[in-house]
Amino acid sequence: MERKERIAKKQITPPESVLTKIEAVKEKKKKLKIIKAIARGNTPWAPQVLLDALDDPCQEICDFIINELGQRENLDIDMIHQKLLTSPWNVKSAILKILGIRKNPLSIKHIEFVLKEPNADVRRSAARALGEIGGKDALALLVRLTKDKNHYVKVLAEEALRKVSDLKFC
Repeated sequence: MERKERIAKKQITPPESVLTKIEAVKEKKKKLKIIKAIARGNTPWAPQVLLDALDDPCQEICDFIINELGQRENLDIDMIHQKLLTSPWNVKSAILKILGIRKNPLSIKHIEFVLKEPNADVRRSAARALGEIGGKDALALLVRLTKDKNHYVKVLAEEALRKVSDLKFC
C-alpha cells in the first residue's frame, strides 16, 4: 500500500464505522463526550454522523446535536431536508427543531410535507418551527395546523400564529 493511501485511510473515517462506535458506548456521559469531540473536529462527515445520532434515546445528547447543527453555518441544508422526509418520527421532530433554529424560509416547503404526519409530536414540532421561521408561507401552514385533530397541535399552532402575526384567537 502506498503512503498516500495509508494517509487517506487514516484521515477519512466512514460515518457508518463512527456511528457503530458511538452506538457501542452505553455510558451517556462518555457518548456525549465523543459526540462533542466529533462536532469540534469539523470533519466533512461530522454533520452526517450527528444527524444519524439524533435517534439516541438520551435527550441531553439530542439537545446538544440540535443546538450544534442549528448553529452551524456550513451545514448542507439539503441533507437536513432529505433526512426530514426519510426519518422516524423522533428524528423528524429533532430536525424540525434544527430548522426552527436556522429560520431559513426555504425550509417551509419541506416542512409542509410533514403536516400530515400521523405522529402529533412531529406536527407540533412543525408548528413550532414555522413560528420561528415566520413569513407569509409559514402563516398559511400554521392556519392549516390550527384545524388539526390533535388539541396540542392546535394550541401550538395558535401560539406560533400569535408570535408571527396580529391574529387573535378567542
